[in-house]
Amino acid sequence: MPSLIGCATAVKIPVQIMHPAEVNMSPYKQVVIGEMTGDMSQGFLGGLKETLVEAKQFKVVDRSQLRQILGELTLSHSDLADSSKRLRIGKLLSSAVIFTGHVEGKYNEDMTSENTRCKRAKGKDSEGKTIYEDYDCKYYKRQGVGTVTGSMDVVSVETGEIIKSKKISGVCTNKTTAKDATPEPLDKEAILSCALKEGLNIFTKAIIPWSETVYLAFAKDGALPTLEQGIRYVQINDYPNAMKVFKDTTKSAEMNPEIKAGTIAKAYWNLGLAYQCVSQYDEALEAMKKAYVFKPDPAYLKGQENVKRMQSDLKELKNQGVVK
Repeated sequence: MPSLIGCATAVKIPVQIMHPAEVNMSPYKQVVIGEMTGDMSQGFLGGLKETLVEAKQFKVVDRSQLRQILGELTLSHSDLADSSKRLRIGKLLSSAVIFTGHVEGKYNEDMTSENTRCKRAKGKDSEGKTIYEDYDCKYYKRQGVGTVTGSMDVVSVETGEIIKSKKISGVCTNKTTAKDATPEPLDKEAILSCALKEGLNIFTKAIIPWSETVYLAFAKDGALPTLEQGIRYVQINDYPNAMKVFKDTTKSAEMNPEIKAGTIAKAYWNLGLAYQCVSQYDEALEAMKKAYVFKPDPAYLKGQENVKRMQSDLKELKNQGVVK
């Protein structure tokens, strides 16, 4: 989200923004954990299963349940790769998808050193102040890099169609340092786990709607003290009163010849942000366009782009059954 003015004349307010998944999974009610390969696959599946359960969007069919279903059909796990046999499974697992893929990890660690000059206490002078001296020393750095790569397929059980194919990746680093000594060891597993989490987030955003916190910069201006009143309403989520204050402020400001155009633009900007917070995107766009008329600041155009993207996201969220 754009910030139009310096921190001293803006109040940044956190709001939650919902984003749709990359693929509409609403027709599917069950997820089958299928064949996974790679040295990081078990950790990936553990995190994925936990995320799916928390989302409460799907019933998760784990390996033991799948074996039971396959046994009833006298099929094996490898038959999941056979599209004709998958159709038989689809009769028992209606509205289901299978997750399959490959996830692997790689860890590299390097130790580097650099000769430099350091300072150390030598003693104290006659006034009791510490005296320092320079000396030759060696600075050591141990750095570890964990990388996770792979790909995941989401396959319809009933049709065998690949609904979504997603490449995943994650990179995490950590380091320890020491002067004239060996740096502390790094936690390899923690670094790889961090990279795995990044890769998992990439995949889950493809199949599950997700949210993030963004900060909206509401403008203040000494010439329009009522802007701060409106901002206080926003801070307590009282958007009807906030919008009323901002709307009244735009009207009174336009009728006052002493109010500068740039100041009027701030009032319309705040009004647009308030509309945006309650998903009234047409009204938000109209207000932000007026802000740009009064002051052609590129940030006002950026704000309009954000609103249009959120408007598009809302339509997709409705398609995915997340909002009504």
